[in-house]
Amino acid sequence: MNERSFNLESDERVVFEMPEVVVTNRRLLANFGRLGSGDHDAAFLSDMAPPQKKNGGQRSRMHEGIRFFGLGGGLLVIEIFLESSVGIDMRIATGMFGIGSIGFLVGVYFILTSLTNAKPNTTLMFPILDDKDIIVAFPGWDNTDADEVMLQFARAKRGL
Repeated sequence: MNERSFNLESDERVVFEMPEVVVTNRRLLANFGRLGSGDHDAAFLSDMAPPQKKNGGQRSRMHEGIRFFGLGGGLLVIEIFLESSVGIDMRIATGMFGIGSIGFLVGVYFILTSLTNAKPNTTLMFPILDDKDIIVAFPGWDNTDADEVMLQFARAKRGL
């Protein structure tokens, strides 16, 4: 607890603790040390509505992208080689070029979107009355840690 630098009030005790979230009998504390600062989000349970759970992000299609990129590029190289050395029919060359180009471009698209899109995650949004929501993200879809935080939050809120 001390490495997170938060203080408990005199009648407050920790009910549940994870690296991302601490639930006490009175407050929710989350997002410790974000952006390198020692700050964290905190709100009283009495001021909060039940959390909403959402899955976000996309799975990586890097392997499929590399496969399409390689197959499309290979077909383009073969088409160029055959056209320049053997002199294949124009319809066959056009078909090979079209299929190779489409495969190559699909591969590039898959690779770029895999690098730029958010990874699969489960997000808990804790609405606070008259304030900004507290948002906590967990890796992977349907993360069991997020379910446990929701359960502990509900128990602590019932205990008020």
